Amino acid sequence: MAGTAAADLLDQVWSYPLFQALYGRRSRRFGLGFALSEGPYNFKSRQHPAALSEIEEAVLVAAGIGFSGSALWEQSCPFPYRAGEGRTFPSTCHGRHTTLFFTNDEGVFVIDPAVPPAAKSQTVGNASDRVRVLDLYRHHRKRLQQGRLDIPRGVPPLSGHNLWDSNMAGSTRLCRCVM
Repeated sequence: MAGTAAADLLDQVWSYPLFQALYGRRSRRFGLGFALSEGPYNFKSRQHPAALSEIEEAVLVAAGIGFSGSALWEQSCPFPYRAGEGRTFPSTCHGRHTTLFFTNDEGVFVIDPAVPPAAKSQTVGNASDRVRVLDLYRHHRKRLQQGRLDIPRGVPPLSGHNLWDSNMAGSTRLCRCVM
């Protein structure tokens, strides 16, 4: 994807109002090729399954385990752990023992937890930094196997309310694990 197109899409993501996202949190996208056959809202898409675009998946991964930079408290004192690996999710010790795995139509992937030292306190601080979301996704994504992971369609491992859409063709399934 061209840098300008990626930057424009990322600008749209960053300009979406926080509280509108929090309080209006509802599914806005019914997966192409999906079917909901239980409950009062039966629906079957007439389209073929369509996976997320690379930029959509990069933003999803960044929300799940993105690299946010170093915290202010670690900049002036020695720290026993590698510096500069702050994450977009709350955790102790920078989430350094947490790894994100995901599967989609292309394969099973892991986001490599090794992070280069942060050059500033906020990794994505302004509009020109936003393309780094895609760059970091491309650089830290490691393929473990070809093809979608065959996850048994039952409870467990899936939640009952997710059986109809989890790990279907065209979907991306994330799993964050503490190692």
